[in-house]
Amino acid sequence: IEFVSIIGLGGDMLQKLAQAVEAKGGNIDTMRRLISEPDLCDKIAYLLVGGLKQLVKACGFVFVHPDITEEHFGVTGPSAAIEEMFLVTEKDLGGSNMRIDEIEVALDRFGYRSVNIADMLVYAAVKWYGTGMVVALGSSWMDGPRRYVAYLCGASVGRKLNVGMMSPGSSLGERCQYLVVRK
Repeated sequence: IEFVSIIGLGGDMLQKLAQAVEAKGGNIDTMRRLISEPDLCDKIAYLLVGGLKQLVKACGFVFVHPDITEEHFGVTGPSAAIEEMFLVTEKDLGGSNMRIDEIEVALDRFGYRSVNIADMLVYAAVKWYGTGMVVALGSSWMDGPRRYVAYLCGASVGRKLNVGMMSPGSSLGERCQYLVVRK
């Protein structure tokens, strides 16, 4: 009887996944990626198991800053769907050499909200090709008056997950992209 229950559960899971893939414009070939790309199954498993460590591991970074911890970035899980996430630059927000506080005001004015670190890690696992600097202002870690945020950066040796101190008056320059969703 347990064997039959497992088969039924497997069928139900496959049907739900197929419906979700189809709703996002995918097809049977998209589903075949589960068989042809073993890394994809690993990433899905890590995302299902949850936790910051699992999300970080699923991304295959060559470097992870030691301050990327549950203690510093209390992660409750992803809060945005991957297809809703997109990158904006200072130029997209109508400025250049903007301070962090100005960027946050502009994001709000445009109807965007910054994603959290869990969202950024899902984005890194699925959509980010390891180029540029991508910042998630939606999660921060405060150490006294200093605010730290996580960011992705590409390097000649591979993808990195780093932490940077960002005071409201500081500017990251035009090299940064901010991962956001619409409110």
